[in-house]
Amino acid sequence: MAGGTEITTAARKQAMLEALTLSFGVVAHAAKQVGINRTTHYLWMEEDAEYKAAVADLKEYKKDFIESKLIKLINEGDTAATIFAAKTQLKDRGYIERTELTGADGKDLNYTVTLDLGNTKNIINPVQEQEPGPIDK
Repeated sequence: MAGGTEITTAARKQAMLEALTLSFGVVAHAAKQVGINRTTHYLWMEEDAEYKAAVADLKEYKKDFIESKLIKLINEGDTAATIFAAKTQLKDRGYIERTELTGADGKDLNYTVTLDLGNTKNIINPVQEQEPGPIDK
C-alpha cells in the first residue's frame, strides 16, 4: 500500500483473533470484519501453530462463557437448564435418556454379527473367506 501503511500478516492475524473473540468464533463474520478470506484463516491454522493454539483458546473461552450462562440460569431456578445440566453432567448418577455402550475403559465395543441365511444359498452367492471388516474386528 502507498505511504507505508501496509498491514503485516502478524497484524492481520491479531486482528482476526480479536474479531473471532467478538464474533464468538464465527469465522465468516470475523474474516469479513478483518478484510480477509475465510480460507486465509484456515491456511494460517495449518501453517502457524501459535495462531492455531490461540484459536483453540478462543474456543475454550466460548465454552466457558456458555457454561457461565448455563450456571446463571440454574441459579435462577430455570428448570430446563437444570435438567440439561443433569443429563449432560450427571450421567454417572443416572440422569440419562439413553444408554451408551462402550468396551472396557470406554474404548470401542467390538462384536461379531452372525447371520443364519437358511435356504437362501440359491439367491445369493456365498462369500469367500476374507479379512475381517470394521464390524467383524
